Amino acid sequence: MVEVLIALSILGIAFLSIIQLVTLGLRVVQTNETNTRNLFLAQELMEETIAKDFDQIVTNGTVIVTTIATNLKEIEVMGLLKTTIAK
Repeated sequence: MVEVLIALSILGIAFLSIIQLVTLGLRVVQTNETNTRNLFLAQELMEETIAKDFDQIVTNGTVIVTTIATNLKEIEVMGLLKTTIAK
């Protein structure tokens, strides 16, 4: 009888550990999905910005434009992607 209780205790601890690992794995997957989606959105916005004429690029809520020189603009999109565009 004691052996059965010890075996059940070990199985219970193992089961709880496996459940915690599955839960952690699901959280990691969800975080990665969100990060990937945000990266794709930033890439799309970056491509739209690069496709514009130099003088049409302006600062708004998601695109940060810094004038580096008279013919260069550094563009950062949502803190994820950064590039420099020459006039």
